[in-house]
Amino acid sequence: MRNNLSKAYRIENLCSGHEALAHRIGLIEAVTSQTPAPVSFVRLGDRIYRLTRRLRMASHCQYGRLTHDQAQSLAKLLDQCYQHGLVHGDINRKNLLIIPSGELVLVDWEPDLKQIVHNRTTWMMTPPWWCPNDRAANTLSVRTDLLCYWKVLTDADPHDFANPEWRRRMASALSQSQPFQTLFNQWCSHALQGV
Repeated sequence: MRNNLSKAYRIENLCSGHEALAHRIGLIEAVTSQTPAPVSFVRLGDRIYRLTRRLRMASHCQYGRLTHDQAQSLAKLLDQCYQHGLVHGDINRKNLLIIPSGELVLVDWEPDLKQIVHNRTTWMMTPPWWCPNDRAANTLSVRTDLLCYWKVLTDADPHDFANPEWRRRMASALSQSQPFQTLFNQWCSHALQGV
């Protein structure tokens, strides 16, 4: 465990049933297995421990400052998650690390998106970046991941996500089999236009 960062969760504070929890954990382990920071989970008694490989000399990314390759690799990872129905829920600069090779690594994979924290049921995300559709439905879905991905790419203001242009952009992305690649392509065309 010396080469891993660990976080403990009381099983009674995870809101999903055992089957759903096991499914999500399996997906996280599979998706992260080929990354520089693979995640594994271990159950000991009434707790689940998340183990993430420790990254040496990693720094946090800055909104609107990803390189083309970093943005594209993140889109590929998130599209892979989307294909399996896996939502990260909290894509933001504190959970995006850049390692010395320049590679971008997404961390902080929660075993359950809905948990009991301080005796309150809580969605595990950053509130300003909760997609308005998800907030209205009291859920956390790929819509929030798409919104957060766009925020990371562009440093958009939270109010930008209430306008019709964003709704069209979201609908366009969701109509594709690779919605994050769709947003990435839109970002690239905006960058070329100087927008």
